Amino acid sequence: MSRTDVLSRHISASPNQVYTALVDPKALCSWLPPEGWSCRFEGFVLSEEGGFRMIHSDQTSNRTDVLDAHFVEIIPEEKLVMNLSFESEDPDLAGTLQIIWELAPLAGGSLLTLSARNAPSGITAEGQRESMTTALANLSDYLTHQA
Repeated sequence: MSRTDVLSRHISASPNQVYTALVDPKALCSWLPPEGWSCRFEGFVLSEEGGFRMIHSDQTSNRTDVLDAHFVEIIPEEKLVMNLSFESEDPDLAGTLQIIWELAPLAGGSLLTLSARNAPSGITAEGQRESMTTALANLSDYLTHQA
């Protein structure tokens, strides 16, 4: 059964600043990985036919996760939709997760809504929500320190 997980957060930055942090590889590697992890990109093409490969590395366990992303819809400063596929030996993590970032101007910044659709069965609702909460908090912190 597919599900959609949705979380919103007020970000104290303009839609332009938030959008830039969502589509700049250097910025993404600054805020997207969980604490103790690093990332790097193999290719990054910002177009609806484009995408990227991101390699996350856990500095403590030497674990590496690889994901391939394909952009589905790009509306600068409003919406970014991408399909993510994870490389995994675990069949419960196989499949495509769709991530949707939606921005709206709000007094004092932006309202950022993050949706995750069709998570593979190995990604629990609780795990997905925790990951989304962390990503939004990290992004907010990153943008606060960029000002």
